[in-house]
Formats: sequence, C-alpha cells, structure tokens
Amino acid sequence: MSPYRHGNCWWLRVPHRGERSNDGQRFVVRWARISTKTKHRATAVQMAEMLSGLRSRRVWEVLDAIAARLISLGEVFDAYREDAQLTDVRASLDEVDLEPLVSEWHKDQTARRTASADKYARQIRLLIPAGQRFSRARFTRRTISEHLAGLAVSGSTKNRHRAALSGFAKFLVEREVLEHNPVRDVAASKPNRARMRYLERRVAQSLVASLAQPYRALEALMAGTGMEWQAIAALVDRDVDLAASTVHAHGAKNEWRERVVRITEPWVLPHIAEHMSTVLPGARVFAGVTEKRAIAAHHEACRILGIEHCTLHDWRHTFAVQALRDGLSPSTVARQLGHHNAHLTFTTYGRFVPDERDYISHNRKHENQLAEAET
Repeated sequence: MSPYRHGNCWWLRVPHRGERSNDGQRFVVRWARISTKTKHRATAVQMAEMLSGLRSRRVWEVLDAIAARLISLGEVFDAYREDAQLTDVRASLDEVDLEPLVSEWHKDQTARRTASADKYARQIRLLIPAGQRFSRARFTRRTISEHLAGLAVSGSTKNRHRAALSGFAKFLVEREVLEHNPVRDVAASKPNRARMRYLERRVAQSLVASLAQPYRALEALMAGTGMEWQAIAALVDRDVDLAASTVHAHGAKNEWRERVVRITEPWVLPHIAEHMSTVLPGARVFAGVTEKRAIAAHHEACRILGIEHCTLHDWRHTFAVQALRDGLSPSTVARQLGHHNAHLTFTTYGRFVPDERDYISHNRKHENQLAEAET
C-alpha cells in the first residue's frame, strides 16, 4: 500500500470490497488506483497508513466510497486526522438518498424525449425500488456488479440494464452527487449472438390477415415499411399518405429514425386503408394501443396459426429480407429502417442481397476465357 509517483502527484492503491465468494460469506478484496492530489511524499505515506488502519478495522463502507470516488481521499484524510472513527464521513455517505433522484432523472429524460426513458426507469428501479431509501454509499461498483450478475436475463439484456444505470450515474455526476460514474468500472456482459427471425411473405400475409383491427393495420405497416414500434406508436393521421404510399416516421432513437418511408408491399395497403378510414383528422393512428397489448395480440395469432415464436421487432427483419430479395438496394433498405448507413444492413442481411449482375459478369468472363483457349 506504499505510495508511488505518477505524473506530478503521489498515488495509492486503495483496498475495497469486490465480488462475493462462491459461498456468499466472504468477498474478494480489490484495489483501486487513486491519486492523493499531493506532491508531498510524507503526506502520501500518512494517507497509506490511514488506509491500512481502515482495512484492519474493516471500515469497508469508507474504503468502498473512496474507490468508487463517492468521496475524495483528501476529504477522508482530513476527517481522519480529527476523528479516527470518521463519524462525520460515514454520516455524509448515508445522508444522500438516491431514491427520489430516480424520479428526477426520469422527468429529465422524458423532457428530453428520450425514447427509452420509461424502460430505463423500470430497470433502475430494480436496484433502487420506489419508496425505499437507497443511500449514496450503496451505489458502488460492487453493488452494481452483484445486481447485474443476479438478473435472470440474457447477456444482451444485462447490458441494457447496465446502460440504464450508467445513464442515471451520469446524471448524478452532473448533479454533483457523485464524483465518478461507478458503472463504467463494471465490465459489460458477453452479448448474445444476434437473433434474426423473419417470415416468408405467404406466412406474413396469413399472420396479418388473422389479426383484428387495429392490430392488423399496425402489423401491416410494420411488414410493409420496416418501421419500429416507437415510430408506429407516434403516428398521427396526417403522417400516413395512402395515395403516395408513404409514411412520415417519427423515430426517437436518433436523428436517422426521423424519416419518410415508402410502403413497398402492396398487399398491406387494404389493411391499412381499412383502419385509416376510422381515424379522425389529426388523431393518433393507434390511440389506446399499447406495446404490451400489441405483443399479446401478435403472440396469440402466432399460436393459433402454429407459427414459430417471433416478436414485433421481427417485422423489421421480414421487411428487410423481402425488400432485398425483391431488388431494393441496401442503402434504400437502410433508409427505410432508419439506419445511419448501409453498413449495418450489409452486416445483418448481406446474405439476402442477390445481384444478378455479378453472375452475368462472371459468366461472360468465363465464356471469354474459353474462347481465348480455343483460339
């Protein structure tokens, strides 16, 4: 625990609690590299002695707070020289309750029209339940790591929970509740292999036709345009132009999701037109329809028809595959899906891109080689 020189200051390795052991009774001691913010070695040595004393006395809440940068090493050292029990420091760590700040963060994200604000808030509440005090001292890398590890979800979903907590921690740093975002020190989970499920056109037509309105029109729009749920839910009457077969999609995920898409599957038009005839001018196209209800209707229709499990998101895959097979360029499909460029389209759907010109060029080259060999 001796100080070492780095740059103009002395640094220390601060012990703190890491992951729990397999039996859950103990934890692994980890070390965080923290600057003393001083150029004087004698002061740095005294800080090291303090850390050693805190470890031997098992004052882990203070050591964890230093490692997580909830409080600076200098603040603890100043308090330690006055009170070896660090009474005021321990009280200050507990005085900030993060529970009401989750609601403040949610309001802030909603005001900014962040598309995932509601979902992220629900994920944060799994760690910081509503109505239950959650002190700042508990919001450490160890707590967050154990929370994510205990979630019975896939690696990709754990990473989305991690992103939600990181966004909240960034908010706390901006509010000067934290000095550092501890979520950044938590390793991301290994993501799942990308899932890609699509329906053949005949199956897609049967599925859409089996649904009752307004779900029939909703899924017809997804199948015919590649639009995502957030854009579908935001549609108003004026966004849908059946005469031009275009739809103004108000995607909120990024600037590329705000786009005008074309209905490229003619078979979906009658289903959409049937529902649009019931929508009042200026009204929401799918007023009263929630994502939960739409998913329930979709799964029930799949069950009745004996279609293998698929989700609403799979309509985007279905649209992309059919469009590429029909000859639409990857860049056009990318614009329909709201992608920044065609790179993701090639990466995900490249194997469905037929380019007959390549085969024609190859055959002509082969014929020329045969002709040259004969002469």
